[in-house]
Amino acid sequence: MLRTLFIEEARTQAARNAAATGACCLILLGFLGLWWLLADVASLAFLMQLASMVVIIAIPVVVMVQVAVEYWQSMYGQRGYLTMLIPVRGRVQFAAKSLYACVVALVESAICLGGLVAWFAVLAHSTGSTIGDVLRPVLWAIETAGPGKTTLFVLIMLIGLFSLVIEVDAVMSIGGQGRFNHL
Repeated sequence: MLRTLFIEEARTQAARNAAATGACCLILLGFLGLWWLLADVASLAFLMQLASMVVIIAIPVVVMVQVAVEYWQSMYGQRGYLTMLIPVRGRVQFAAKSLYACVVALVESAICLGGLVAWFAVLAHSTGSTIGDVLRPVLWAIETAGPGKTTLFVLIMLIGLFSLVIEVDAVMSIGGQGRFNHL
């Protein structure tokens, strides 16, 4: 039943999440393009640099808020009665919704990583250097830490991300004052 509920979550939310991500990516590309074109005008280039970084940070926030709102509405809001009519335990519904939110968080993190690479590419263009020169301090830090510590750092970041998603879902479930709150 977990698989069925997860597929239903994806079917219900994936289009909206993809649309929000796509809109944010278009805005990001616009700011990066303007930064690329206005690299010689320092004050405007700085504003485009700042705006593009804000959009990179906002991409996962916008989508995860969208997922959280859907979680609340489908569990305790206007559509909560439909969710509670499904003959499964509340913990299975919680697991399916939390698993979907974790997958979305992972996808959004990958998109943000791509946005950061594009940001560094435009930074390299605006400073007249190569992307290797701009990323040299990051690569040096990875080489200095070694593969074991770098892998551990990435795993800790992923565990922290997934923990945050599950904690937010749990707080909403515990704090839910709806009549069908029986998780």
